[in-house]
Amino acid sequence: GSDAVRKWLKEDTKDILGSVMYVNTDPAKVAEKILDDIDAKRAALGWAEVK
Repeated sequence: GSDAVRKWLKEDTKDILGSVMYVNTDPAKVAEKILDDIDAKRAALGWAEVK
């Protein structure tokens, strides 16, 4: 069952919850992913990118 649970958390929850679980042991990569996601949401709203 762990592969099914992993797939559900990392992929299948997108349609249900609007988000998925992202796991990475490198804090810099996690921060980069968070900022990329924020930039994507801003772009979808038509907001200017803040850098």
